[in-house]
Amino acid sequence: MEELSRFVEELATRVQSLESELHGLGPVREVPTDVGAVPAGAEVLAEPDLEALVAQGAAPEEPAVASGWSALALVGRTLMVLGGAYLFRALTEAGTVPAHVGLLLGLVYAFVWLFFADRAAASGHPRSAAFHGASFALIAEPLAWEAAGRFGAVGATGGALGVVLFTGCALAVAWWRNLRVVAWIAVLGAIFSAWALMASIEPILPGVAVLVVVTVAADWLGLLRGWRALPWVAALTANLTLAVLAVEAAFGRLDALAANEHLLWVLLALFVLSSGGAVVRAVTMERWRPRWFDLAQVPASVLVGYGGGWLMVRALVRSDLAGAGLALALGVASLVVAVCCYGVSFPLLKLRPERRPAYLLMSSLGLVLAVGGCGLVLGSAGQAAVWSVLAVAGAWVSGRFRTVTLGLHAFLFAVLAAVVSGLLVDAGVAFVSTPSAGWPVVSPVAIAVLVALAVASSLRLPADSPFWGKAARVPKFLLLGAFIWAAGGAVLVVLLPLVAGGENGAALVAAVRTAFVALMALVLAWSSRFARFREARWLVYVVLAAGAVKLLGEDLPLGRAGELFVALAVYGGALILAPRLARGSGEEDTAA
Repeated sequence: MEELSRFVEELATRVQSLESELHGLGPVREVPTDVGAVPAGAEVLAEPDLEALVAQGAAPEEPAVASGWSALALVGRTLMVLGGAYLFRALTEAGTVPAHVGLLLGLVYAFVWLFFADRAAASGHPRSAAFHGASFALIAEPLAWEAAGRFGAVGATGGALGVVLFTGCALAVAWWRNLRVVAWIAVLGAIFSAWALMASIEPILPGVAVLVVVTVAADWLGLLRGWRALPWVAALTANLTLAVLAVEAAFGRLDALAANEHLLWVLLALFVLSSGGAVVRAVTMERWRPRWFDLAQVPASVLVGYGGGWLMVRALVRSDLAGAGLALALGVASLVVAVCCYGVSFPLLKLRPERRPAYLLMSSLGLVLAVGGCGLVLGSAGQAAVWSVLAVAGAWVSGRFRTVTLGLHAFLFAVLAAVVSGLLVDAGVAFVSTPSAGWPVVSPVAIAVLVALAVASSLRLPADSPFWGKAARVPKFLLLGAFIWAAGGAVLVVLLPLVAGGENGAALVAAVRTAFVALMALVLAWSSRFARFREARWLVYVVLAAGAVKLLGEDLPLGRAGELFVALAVYGGALILAPRLARGSGEEDTAA
């Protein structure tokens, strides 16, 4: 009995070592044994689960081989499915069945495979579902444009609606069952079907509208499912196609404009749907952050959609293909939406930094729509007046609520006012013109714009910001620069005609301009001592650099000894005094 006990103990030890080598290849189950004579505490003999060992011990190459054979089988099945679709097409082309019957049979046949795709995905076979969904897209979407372009069963609008409907069904199943491949094939198929519609049947606008709808659908689907790359292809295609058509219609021949006058509504649809989707997400999602696609598509939709529509309206009204009421309607609508965008952005100011992306989006759209609306509704004098008021208001709000963004808006409004009033160009002429070319006359509207620019540039703007950093000073710097340019040009317009006469008028004009530039540098240096105008210190060096270029390019070639003495003395004195006048310190304003 002692020998038997030692044998059992030795056997149990060997079994334990064997189990440790198996590394958990399968559960073990106790083997009932009659070992009544075995002493208490001895371990019971156990054996591995042979079925688990056999299953896990299968050759590792077999799953990969099986997967490869499975993929080939799915491809073969898909080819057979497409062959069936071609059979229906052959019967229809041969006249065996009427065209509308053949199209209906093909449509039913396609939807059968979409149903199978949904069922396969529900049963846990995503690969089979993807091939079924691809079969549906490859049959149904070409069928829609062939029904219009080849068989003439429906018009261009009917074909476009068919492409949109079938693509929507495929995308719905792809979203519901998380089938990325089906979504990609559906989007690409819709793009090629839209192009085929545009190439095969008139008018082309329904095909263009398909591109817009697919872009919006891919945008939302990519957002909901996290398919980041999906909307890029559709958006790029739609933007480029619409940009080419808009440029051709607005700047091309009159017949091209007349043929595509309804393109305006497709362009506006791209702007409203793409930008509107971003607005909805920005306003409703508390911590919305724009995707890279949003950062690209929203500006693109504004440029192509709204900008293209704006150009088309101007072209249609100018060519008498549309009345002035169209421009008025779009302009008023733009202004109303601009007010709404700015109105929504103001409450977001208090929620920074969490809602800063939404605030930037809404305020930027308000800026674009305000500029576009004024350009359609008002004449040049009215635009100058409105933009001057908006420049002052923007600068005041920027300082009052410590927002750098509206300071930039104020600068843009001020520049637009100076452009449409002629002040910006007149100032440039005063700085570079010669006596023989004559001098511009500053209009009353330009003088009013100059006053508004002086007010806007004198207001206190933020000097620092956690988001912008020291770049928060840029709006005030730009406003001061615009004011110095405009004011300097206005003064020269009055002063230069008084000294331009005589034989050496050109040299004297050059010397006076150099002296005036030096004086501007000194005034800027002195004003930079005050906290409100600290940004003027940067302009001192800009003005001095411009004065050096002017000396080399104008005074030295034209001036005589007397004029050069004055110019060099005054400019040299400015170089000495300006840094000393600029010494000082001012308060810092912090913006959120």
